[in-house]
Amino acid sequence: MYEQFYKFLGRPFSPAADPSCFFVSRQHAEALAVLQYSLLTNAGLTMVTGESGLGKTLLMRRVRSNLDDSIVLGTIDNTHTDFGSVLPWVISAFELRARMNDTVDMHEILAEFLTEQAKLDRRVVLVIDEAQNLSLSALEEVRLLMNLSTSDKHGLQFVLLGQPRLRDMLEQGKMVELAQRVSVDFELDALDYESTDDYITYRLSLQGGLPQLFDYTARAAIFYHSKGIPRLINSICDLALVYGFGESLESIDLRIIKKVMNSQKVSLKFYARMEQTPAALDLKAAIQASHGVDIANFNMR
Repeated sequence: MYEQFYKFLGRPFSPAADPSCFFVSRQHAEALAVLQYSLLTNAGLTMVTGESGLGKTLLMRRVRSNLDDSIVLGTIDNTHTDFGSVLPWVISAFELRARMNDTVDMHEILAEFLTEQAKLDRRVVLVIDEAQNLSLSALEEVRLLMNLSTSDKHGLQFVLLGQPRLRDMLEQGKMVELAQRVSVDFELDALDYESTDDYITYRLSLQGGLPQLFDYTARAAIFYHSKGIPRLINSICDLALVYGFGESLESIDLRIIKKVMNSQKVSLKFYARMEQTPAALDLKAAIQASHGVDIANFNMR
């Protein structure tokens, strides 16, 4: 729609979780290193948590794109509150043939699969996305499945990706045995202003866009209202380009961002509960003093 007008190669802020668009901030670089370490060692259970939209799924896809044949990786990405037993989903994730209504058969097939992979010196890793949706009984099943070890170096390793509630679940007393199995634990935070600024420039550059397309006050407002969450940054920037194209604007300023915010109140409701950081409030005050505008106010004037 706006790609030709702004001379983009494609949509710079597409919501698709494309590993080729992965932005490596300082903390994302640390998370990459932690995940790669956990997959190359017998980490057992790895946990990565963070608010929705911070890029946990994209992070895992980036890691997966760099794996070699020494790791067999399966993924469960459609967890929900009625998820039920984990075992049938494990069987499906590794495309194993078993009678799905026969728990004994599924266990035997999985154990045989792990033995075969151990003989080939391959690690078997299962990633469970949105793991905060698992019930406590399902999490206990994860712990039991980790006991299907063929040797000290080979067994079924788990990577749990989830929102902060997952951490709260594992801190419950009845989950102490599973919590003790967590070898690697990483918590993703939102981007700060500098990283948000770099992120916007990076996504523009991937599609041949000019770095100055979004001006300073626009970028500050995007950071303030997105709270540094990449998914929300993408949403605001993408719609801002639509509005900018509609008005044939060569650059995106604060007025356009306010226009976007006035149209996004429903989608922002989930994130509104998150408090602004002191750094965000300081940025707001600094821009008020230097430019005489309030980036927090949706008023178009």
